[in-house]
Amino acid sequence: MEEKQESQGRQGTVEFEGLQERIGRLEAELVIKREEAEERLDQLKRLRADFDNFRKRMMKEQTRIIEYALEGHVSRLLPILDNLERAIKSGEACRQLDPLLEGVRMTHKLLFDQLNKEGLQQIEAEVGAPFDPEVQEAIEVVFAEEYPEGSIVEVLEPGYSFKKKLLRPAKVKVARSCLPAAPAGAQEAWPPSGALP
Repeated sequence: MEEKQESQGRQGTVEFEGLQERIGRLEAELVIKREEAEERLDQLKRLRADFDNFRKRMMKEQTRIIEYALEGHVSRLLPILDNLERAIKSGEACRQLDPLLEGVRMTHKLLFDQLNKEGLQQIEAEVGAPFDPEVQEAIEVVFAEEYPEGSIVEVLEPGYSFKKKLLRPAKVKVARSCLPAAPAGAQEAWPPSGALP
């Protein structure tokens, strides 16, 4: 009986060791599976963040495409706006056309107001104001002592921006207060032709 108990004890020990070994393997597999699950969860989180970023980029791109399409449309309407302004200036000289002139003014205002709602802004360019090369284009430099050097003498065509982006600079004439000095010893007529800034 003692042998039987001893045999059973050894067998129980072997079974116990086998169970411990199996438990160890299962715990190791569990750790591996947990790590794999955490890795997959991290991948899923990154994929979700990438998708959110992609969606935001696409929304911005769609907005940019729409604004670009509107910008082209608004640019094509600027000559109409310019012609209406010219008609108003011409009509002011001839008082017999007052009703026609008023109609052109109303059409101009209606068109400009509608374009303004879409994002069109007229660039400020006033006679006597300093020339700003960022939003104005000097078409001509004229000698005018009544204006400070570098100031606007005449606005030839208004400039416009669309949603804060320059569409067209204002075309202006800029004052120059005097002729540049002739170089010492110059024999020919001063200034030489084509030398005006």
